[in-house]
Amino acid sequence: MKSVMFKTGQLLAGTCEIVTLDRDSSQPRRTIARQTARCACKKGKIAGTTRARPACVD
Repeated sequence: MKSVMFKTGQLLAGTCEIVTLDRDSSQPRRTIARQTARCACKKGKIAGTTRARPACVD
């Protein structure tokens, strides 16, 4: 996933970046993954996922 930075920590419109990715393997045979994303969506779009990646969707 590309994250395009513009000036001081700003994202270009229509792009997302993964801020944190945590994995919890404390239970046997189970891994829980949590990720936090930051998106800058264009007007009329909302933050969602496509192909298990953060993205701006309709």
